Amino acid sequence: MKASLQTKELFLGVDIGGTRTRIGLVALENGRLRLLESKEILTKTVTASSFATALVDAANAAKKKYGVRPSKAAIACAGPISVKGGRHRVELTNAPLTLDEETLLSKTRFERVLLLNDFEALAWSVDALEPKKLKVIRRGVPAPGSRLLIGPGTGLGISILVQDPTGVWRPVASEGAHTPFPLETVEDFGLAAFITETERRNSFISYEDILSGKGVERIYNHLRLTKCKRPEFPPTLTAAEIFKTRTTNRCSAMTIELFLDVLGRAARNMTLQACAWNGVTLGGGVVIKNKEVVGKRFVDAFSRYPNPRFARLLEKVPLQLLTDEHAAIVGGAAALVHARERE
Repeated sequence: MKASLQTKELFLGVDIGGTRTRIGLVALENGRLRLLESKEILTKTVTASSFATALVDAANAAKKKYGVRPSKAAIACAGPISVKGGRHRVELTNAPLTLDEETLLSKTRFERVLLLNDFEALAWSVDALEPKKLKVIRRGVPAPGSRLLIGPGTGLGISILVQDPTGVWRPVASEGAHTPFPLETVEDFGLAAFITETERRNSFISYEDILSGKGVERIYNHLRLTKCKRPEFPPTLTAAEIFKTRTTNRCSAMTIELFLDVLGRAARNMTLQACAWNGVTLGGGVVIKNKEVVGKRFVDAFSRYPNPRFARLLEKVPLQLLTDEHAAIVGGAAALVHARERE
C-alpha cells in the first residue's frame, strides 16, 4: 500500500559533507517544503558512479512508496562550484570526490540535477524551514542590508544572502573560510604559533583552521600544552569528545570558550564586510550538535568592537542558530523551486 501524500511533486535533496552524505526525500505541499525521510552514508565510501546509482535507487523507492517519482535532485556539496558549458562541477574540499551535472543527468535520466555549494543550500533553508527549526540567540532589530550564514563543521562554510526585487533572499556562495585568520589577542598569536610549529606549515592560518572540527582539536592540544598541564587531562580528544567532556574537563571547557570567542569575532568581521545588518545565522555540524553552548559568550565576542559607531550597529544584529541537521536537504529543494520560478 502506498503512503498517503497530498502533493504534486517530490524532490531528492542531498547533502555531501566531508564526513557524511545524507540523501533525503522532500515534498512540496501547499507551498511548503517538508522532509519526508532520509538516509545517511559515509562520504569516504561514495564514488561518482555509486552516487548516481544511489540517486536512481532513491527515486525508484519513492515511486514505490508514494506513487510519485522525483525527477529533480539538488546536491549540496562541501566545495567550490565551477561552471563549464553551462553545467556545474564540484571537487569536494575534504573528500576525494568529483561530480558534474552533465554526467549525473546522463546516468540518472533526471529532468534536472542542480549542484550547489553546501552553504548555499543551507542559506536557502533559512526561510524554507519551520520557525521551530531555528533557535533565537538574540532577537535584535533587523535593518536594511544583507544576511550572513556561517557555520563550522568538518570545514567552515560561509554564505551571504541578498534580497531580490521580489523579496526572495538569494544566497551568494563564498569561500571566505579560506581567508587569513586575523590575530587579535595574545592567545591568537600563541595558537597560530602552535599550529605552524606542530604541523610544520608556513605562517598562513585560515579561519577554517580554527573554526572546524579539526580546529576545535587544535585549540585543545594548544591549551593542553600551555595552560592545562595537569596529568588528568587526556593528551588527545576528538571534537565530539571535547564538547562531551566540557563539564568535567577544564581544558575542554577552555577550548570551547576560545572557540566561541573566535567564532563570534569571525561572524562579526564578516557581518561588517557584507553589511549583514538584516541578521546572522549559525549552521554547521559543530554548532548544530552542540547548540546549548552557543549563547552569551558568542554574543559578547560578536558585539565587541573598538569603533563605537559600528559597535552600536553590531549590537542590534539579529542572531539565530539552525537546529536541523537536514537543513541543507530542504534548502537544496528550495533552490530547485526558486530556479523553476525564474525560468
